[in-house]
Amino acid sequence: MQASGENGRVTIAANRHAAGAAAPVDPGLAPCREMAAVDIRVNDDGPGIPPQILPRIFDPFFTTKEVGKGMGLGLFIVYQIVEEHRGCVSASSEDGRGATFVMRLPQDGEIAHAYE
Repeated sequence: MQASGENGRVTIAANRHAAGAAAPVDPGLAPCREMAAVDIRVNDDGPGIPPQILPRIFDPFFTTKEVGKGMGLGLFIVYQIVEEHRGCVSASSEDGRGATFVMRLPQDGEIAHAYE
């Protein structure tokens, strides 16, 4: 929401799909492609994420904010939480056209199975 600006818009949607079902092709979600899952998609209409920054956004302590305005842990924590639940998270963006984050989490039963 901060990156979208004062008049920015954020959209959140969820989609459930079966294991092996056609799901959005996204390299960041490849390890989770074959599981029955719920995708949570968050889009914004902000300025987007420059391509040179996109590969680093989940790194701990990485921030583009000025000193004292952020610690660079927000997206790292999201990544860790999703991974702890045996899911995957990815981000995509076109500079000047907003950003999309997708979190794929296993459906009930998949989590218990993953820990066996």
